[in-house]
Amino acid sequence: MNRDVQKRKGILLNLNLNKQTAIRLGLLFFTARANVGGMIPFGLPAVSAWLFSEECTKWPLNRLLYIGVFIVGSLSLGHLRAAGIVICAILLFAFFASLLTGREKNGKLGLLLILCTLVPGIIFLAGSDASFGDLLRFFAQLVIMFVSFYLYCHVRGGLQAKKHAAVLTQDQFAAVCIAGVIVLMGLPDMIIAGISTMHMIAICLILLVAYTGGFGVGAACGTVAGILMASGNAVYMCMYALGGFLAGLLNRFKRLGTIIGFVI
Repeated sequence: MNRDVQKRKGILLNLNLNKQTAIRLGLLFFTARANVGGMIPFGLPAVSAWLFSEECTKWPLNRLLYIGVFIVGSLSLGHLRAAGIVICAILLFAFFASLLTGREKNGKLGLLLILCTLVPGIIFLAGSDASFGDLLRFFAQLVIMFVSFYLYCHVRGGLQAKKHAAVLTQDQFAAVCIAGVIVLMGLPDMIIAGISTMHMIAICLILLVAYTGGFGVGAACGTVAGILMASGNAVYMCMYALGGFLAGLLNRFKRLGTIIGFVI
């Protein structure tokens, strides 16, 4: 009996659940759903970066939570081929990453993630009726995934720094804001009185970012929002990017200046 109790306590010591963990799991679920016209959702580099956080190093069972929520989010999209690729990729990455010391640089981990995604991706594409265009999109998204991995490493560093009452750097703040825009892609979009709720939330986020971080961060957040939400419309992309830039440029005039800058 005592051994069973000690065993349960040992398992619980490897698992930590709190409000911050629950919020991150919810954000990861919606990030896993942010699949923009391709086979690799943004949740794959997000969960891969978080596997090397202080939290997952201290409580190993938390890694299983993040991986499980990511898999559920990927399956909820209904794209079985995409889900098969990313599920195999994260399981391979988690296995090989567990063999490392945990002190590797982000570049090495990013290359490992690319290799773990490349192999199942080619297998799934070869076993389905994939076109040459699908193959080109897959390789293009491998590049995007590598860049996104660096983005989420900055997000992870910013959240860990914030936990220790440190001030976020501009790069970390920009990464957190861009990650917020990506989370919006996983939310269900509703049309109310002819207005998209997703676009309205994105505009509010850009205004908040521009007001807080200035024109540089505002332009970066607006550009990402334009690329992800404009569906290839170059005019809307430019409008979001320019709106974020002008809103941040006029933030010296407080909230009114930020709003006027975006409206212009």
